[in-house]
Amino acid sequence: MIKIESTTLEEAFKNAATTLACSVTELNVEVIQYPSKGVLGLFKKNAVIVAAKKQLDEMEIPKEEKVPEQSKEKRSDRKTTLEKKEVESSPIQTSSTEEVAKKTTPSIRKPYKPAQRSE
Repeated sequence: MIKIESTTLEEAFKNAATTLACSVTELNVEVIQYPSKGVLGLFKKNAVIVAAKKQLDEMEIPKEEKVPEQSKEKRSDRKTTLEKKEVESSPIQTSSTEEVAKKTTPSIRKPYKPAQRSE
């Protein structure tokens, strides 16, 4: 466990990681004092942290969840039965190409022409 003092928290984390020869993510860090700028440079405070290297059991190791093969088969069976029901229940809609073109083609606006005055 080491005590580090620096102008910013980022610098303090980097210094702790280099002195402990590890990554910043492998640190247990406790912030003792947050940095502050002070007033016109007066009463300025540095960041103070206490850092230690994490143990192997403390490090987060992602674990993959194993899904039993039976449940995979059941899921695929469910999907196929749902798909069959949807296909059977949905009516088939046919539309001509003209109807589709009318629906998808945006209406064309005529450009604005101001009225001409006759004097």
